[in-house]
Amino acid sequence: MDQVLEIPLSCRAHLRFLQQEYVENPFLNFKFYPAEGQSVESDYIINEHFTAQVSATYKNYFHKFKSVITSRNNLLYTPNDYLQFLFSLNKENEIYNYFL
Repeated sequence: MDQVLEIPLSCRAHLRFLQQEYVENPFLNFKFYPAEGQSVESDYIINEHFTAQVSATYKNYFHKFKSVITSRNNLLYTPNDYLQFLFSLNKENEIYNYFL
């Protein structure tokens, strides 16, 4: 179960703190690995065309695997009601990367 604390900094900006629990199955077999993590997220509506979102997550695998940090950074451009462009820079450091 995830817990979320969201703080509206303004009508255009929000800040969220999350406590998360994970159960991962990287081999798609019956061996599962529990983890817990904390995230910090923020989003901001820059103007009617641009929205920015950043987040960072720390995952702890309880000494079974090395703890990892992931991040997501998005810039959404909406020139009109029918078209959107998403520019994204993500750091995906997940448990299944250890098994590749």
